[in-house]
Amino acid sequence: MKVKITVFVIIILIVSSITLLYAKKSDDRHRDYVPDEETATKIAEVIWVRIYGQTIYNEKPFIVHLNDNGVWTVSGNLPSGDEGVGGVAHIEIQKYDCEILKVYHTR
Repeated sequence: MKVKITVFVIIILIVSSITLLYAKKSDDRHRDYVPDEETATKIAEVIWVRIYGQTIYNEKPFIVHLNDNGVWTVSGNLPSGDEGVGGVAHIEIQKYDCEILKVYHTR
C-alpha cells in the first residue's frame, strides 16, 4: 500500500512539474519585451549608434512599423532634399523577446 501511494505521489509530482514547465515556456512566448514604438526606437538607436555612430540621428524622424508576425521594423529617413542620395539604417526586432533579427544600412 505504501509503495502504491509513493508511486502515485511521484507521478503527480512529475506531471505537475511538466505542466508548470510547459506553462512557463508558453507564458514567455506571450510577453512583450518590446511593447511599443518608443521602446523599439530606443533599442534601434542604441544598436545603430554602436555600429554607425552619432550620424544616425541625421536620419530622424525614424519610421516604425509592427508587422503581423510581431516584428518591429525601424528605419531611418532620408533628410528632405536628399531623395535618391545615400541610404538609411534598418533593424528588425522581435516584439515578444527582443531578439534582433536583422540590422543593415542601405546605400
